[in-house]
Amino acid sequence: MFLSSCAGDKIYSQMTDDQSSTPSEKVEASTYNKLLAPTNISFDSETLTLKWDSVLGAASYDVNVNGKIVKSKITANKLELSEKVIDKDKESQFLISVRAANKDETIKSNYTSFLYDVSNATSSSNFTFTLSEDKGSYSVNGLSPLVVSSFNEELVINREFNGLPVTSIADNAFKGQKKFDKVILPDTITHIGNGAFQNSYIKEIVFSNNLEVIGDYAFEGCSPLSCVTLPKCLNKIGRNPFRRLKIMIKNQSPCFEVYEGNLYDSGRKRLIAFCSGTSDFVIPDSVTTIGGSAFCDCNSLASVVIPDSVTAIGAEAFRGCSSLSSVVIPDSVTTIGDRAFGGCSSLSSVVIPASVTAIGRSAFWGCDSLSSVVIPDSVTTIGEEAFWGCDSLSSVVIPDSVTAIDRRAFEYCHSLSSIQIKAGSISEFERVKNMLIESDSYLGGVEFVKIDK
Repeated sequence: MFLSSCAGDKIYSQMTDDQSSTPSEKVEASTYNKLLAPTNISFDSETLTLKWDSVLGAASYDVNVNGKIVKSKITANKLELSEKVIDKDKESQFLISVRAANKDETIKSNYTSFLYDVSNATSSSNFTFTLSEDKGSYSVNGLSPLVVSSFNEELVINREFNGLPVTSIADNAFKGQKKFDKVILPDTITHIGNGAFQNSYIKEIVFSNNLEVIGDYAFEGCSPLSCVTLPKCLNKIGRNPFRRLKIMIKNQSPCFEVYEGNLYDSGRKRLIAFCSGTSDFVIPDSVTTIGGSAFCDCNSLASVVIPDSVTAIGAEAFRGCSSLSSVVIPDSVTTIGDRAFGGCSSLSSVVIPASVTAIGRSAFWGCDSLSSVVIPDSVTTIGEEAFWGCDSLSSVVIPDSVTAIDRRAFEYCHSLSSIQIKAGSISEFERVKNMLIESDSYLGGVEFVKIDK
């Protein structure tokens, strides 16, 4: 049974940030093969006015009340329901749902639904829900901001809605919520979405025993959260769900391992989350992959030893480690992910080995102290904004093995007066030089010097 509680005369629904974004330019609905469910639904029980945010790619909307479409092809983002539809003399509860459609109505989103309970004059739906693709379950999409205070600092997700089980927490569903500090998930929940509780104020969470998936950054920035216990059914964890946290992790799942306070997959091949907060850290030599955001924003980390077992450094792996002053990347590494060392403001030196073939987007973005870099002959691609804003960078060596330099790779490197190009011929020198100039107009005043291979 779905429980309702009240918060004044208006019912509001809070949805994900990702879904509620609106493009700056009009995009033809026909260019989308899938539509997201409508977000930020609100309902004024006095005027019976229903409102929602635009859906990217949608041309119209359908509104359904108690299983019946009451109006379709709505081009506005609101609808005033009639007293005939919301007949409070005949019904005490109304399941109100909205979905999006493309121009020719060949593509329609799932419904976003909430329950309006008339029987309690001051009641409204606690959550909004979206029906799954197979129509067999619901996902919790958010919580009314006016209802939060009624939870007495404890949020209990209900097991079912409209006769079906609630099995997942949607991406960003409770992002930024500050008014409850404990969350209890029923055993029906198997999936927690990306950023689901990001920057919320929770101090404690009781996971479902049947939880299988925790998405990217699910608990990022939940600073009061000091301890979690991973349940035995958990088999998938995205990019560091505990980013920016010093947290104790207890583990019951055979798919993961906690070693010296840090989270790894079983066998310690992938370092998922650096949680111990130590200033000096030696990565175990069993690790082959440093996971995305594994050390992100660990301001206390001053030095790290990367073993030669590591072949990949994930996206944002060391992003924002402001105390990290130097790093030696071993010859085993072939990939430096996007923003891997972005914002490492104290990083003054880095050795890129000859095994690396690609430098990711914004890989060293904002490394203010980085003074020189030598790009090895193995590298073929330098990503967009790879060295953007490296104010101290005065010396760069680029080989003619590079075949692609994306936009603004060296933009705002104010100390960069010359770039050395290691080339076997004048034509190769000119090719790399022109590629640099085309990628970044800022380099128009930089001197290009040919050096022999």
